[in-house]
Amino acid sequence: MKFVYILNRKNNLVEFCKINSERYDVLISLTSFTLKEGLLPVEFDIYKIENLINTLLHERSLKPLDIPDYEGRFSEDEIFEFRIFKEINLKLCNTGFDNKIIFLINIYESILKDESPYFLMFTKYLGAVGRRNG
Repeated sequence: MKFVYILNRKNNLVEFCKINSERYDVLISLTSFTLKEGLLPVEFDIYKIENLINTLLHERSLKPLDIPDYEGRFSEDEIFEFRIFKEINLKLCNTGFDNKIIFLINIYESILKDESPYFLMFTKYLGAVGRRNG
């Protein structure tokens, strides 16, 4: 299994995803790159990311949040992440559809902090990695 890590100019982790995941599909929609191991410079368009976040938030508002498998098994802190996007407080599930929104917001916030340039690092699975499922 391969992963893609998005690193900022200080080589700090901005986000990550598994190849062949929904998050990876989102990454592909944001920029073009050639799949290869090692560091690859990449640019992000903040307006494209902002528009995609708005589109996903609109889509999310049209359907109920589907979390029945998690209720009762995990605490609310384990299931949800609270984010602010353009002065809107969001309560997002850290799996499924909302995970794509969290992925984009993390990249968006990094761009706002002017942490460019960005690099993609493609690696093979070496064990437990990251803070969320990609």
